[in-house]
Amino acid sequence: MTEIPKVRNTVARQIFQELSEAGIAAEPLLKEAGLQTYQINREDGWVSFESHARLLEAASREFADPYFGLHLVKRIDPRDYGALAYVGLSSKTLHDALLNLERYLTVQTEAWNFDVMMEQTAVVLQITPHCSSFDGHTQAAEAAVGTLIYAYQFFLGEPLAPLEVRFVHSTGPSRQHSRYEELLGCPVKFTQNRCQIVLDRKSLSLPIGTADDRLLKILKSYCEHVLEQHKLAHSDLVAKVKQTIVELLPSGRAKAKLVAGELGMTERTMHRRLADEDTSFTKIHERLRRGLAEKYIAEHKLSLQQVAFVLGYADQSAFSVAFKRWTGRSPTEVRAGIQ
Repeated sequence: MTEIPKVRNTVARQIFQELSEAGIAAEPLLKEAGLQTYQINREDGWVSFESHARLLEAASREFADPYFGLHLVKRIDPRDYGALAYVGLSSKTLHDALLNLERYLTVQTEAWNFDVMMEQTAVVLQITPHCSSFDGHTQAAEAAVGTLIYAYQFFLGEPLAPLEVRFVHSTGPSRQHSRYEELLGCPVKFTQNRCQIVLDRKSLSLPIGTADDRLLKILKSYCEHVLEQHKLAHSDLVAKVKQTIVELLPSGRAKAKLVAGELGMTERTMHRRLADEDTSFTKIHERLRRGLAEKYIAEHKLSLQQVAFVLGYADQSAFSVAFKRWTGRSPTEVRAGIQ
């Protein structure tokens, strides 16, 4: 965990888009939230949880919508959440998808934990924040719950009606209890001890029509590497650079300028600080790519074409050229020798 919890900028990007479409100047709201435009424009970028939450509150006020967080996440295509969404879509059942979310949530957010707790006839999905301000940011808390419910409805292709939703915060004078029940499709309780979604245990066996075991293996392998890098990235800049490279490799965007931007610094500053540690971005990028390539080839879980994709190469041919430059042998030769 980093000292200041971060979340992907998916929600912030959607807010920015809706402000623009409504003809509302976004810059004052971004400034109020402690954000800059470049942080919003980065695909798969990160923002601090506090900035994420403050932007939701500011947009709720600007649109005069007390239910803005829930309305907003209902308009977001769950696939926009990236790898974690596709892990859910590739899972076999709702139960599998929930367990995968429990395992890989850090790929999407560092702001809270997600626990799947079994009871006799129900399953409780509990959100436990990493920052004390989480429950005070009502729009962010409601957006988190709404995202889970709406995403799994999307995965299942049918309404997922919880038995109950529980929030720690109160409704407030401008909010109607009945509107929450309409938006979430179930009874809603406030001022509870924990933020929870309660499902009928029978719903766990519901199948996901887009299940794809092969794709799931690729996605889980990627998520495992992201988790591994998160564990290392407490304060070590080199570890943070490695983590960000791993996250950006599949999209082909693991470039020095973009990595520096993800870390909240200029490219020049990143290069200087890495030089202070007797290394460079190029060395880190090359060694990491080579190490991952050798690992994936040895594991036999991915085809060579899939390895090329995960490592951000344009095609298998480009990957083969790079691999031969590293090792003097082609990926095909190395894999054949391992069998």
